[in-house]
Amino acid sequence: MLDWKQMDWSQVYWIGGSPCSGKSSVAEILCAQLGWYSYRADDFFGRHVQRSTAQFQPLTWRLSSLSPEEIWMAPVAEQVERELGIYREIFGFILEDIAGLPKPVLVEGAACMPELVKAFIEQGSRAVWMIPTEAFQRRHYAMRPWAQGIVQDCSDPRRAYDNWMARDALFASEISRQTSVMGLPLKVVDGDQGIEENASWVKAELLQD
Repeated sequence: MLDWKQMDWSQVYWIGGSPCSGKSSVAEILCAQLGWYSYRADDFFGRHVQRSTAQFQPLTWRLSSLSPEEIWMAPVAEQVERELGIYREIFGFILEDIAGLPKPVLVEGAACMPELVKAFIEQGSRAVWMIPTEAFQRRHYAMRPWAQGIVQDCSDPRRAYDNWMARDALFASEISRQTSVMGLPLKVVDGDQGIEENASWVKAELLQD
């Protein structure tokens, strides 16, 4: 087993936060500008689900057997708790992935929650978080043609979609709470600034002396 405390984290950077905040776009811009290796946690989520076991990652292990109805028609508070729990379970897989990557590396994804990343900041990492306002989130999800397809097999697709939006808004609130308690940088995206401006803010936070 890898000893995380013995690794050099000074060349590992993080962008966490909630969906629809522009994390992936910002990460793409910065990696192109700085020549950093890019690790998008979402791209590996399927592999992490496959690696999960009932004993050590029970929430993640069960996810693959849940129907859309069970996922999206569950009470919103239950959905948020499941999401938080899954990210806690798979974070070890993310660390294992990072260990073998070229450095510097920019790690991006919702699973990079402040409570999980904080220990690595203390060991030299730099991190920021981005969340959208709920209005911005709903406006931009409505522009994504694939979004409605996620919930189309539910008994009440409209309610399932609203549950999804409410879940993400509550997740964003939890990220805001954690960053506030821990004194970590947070960018709230409301559409007043463009993606290039947001990328400049993130870059300045990650590279500050």
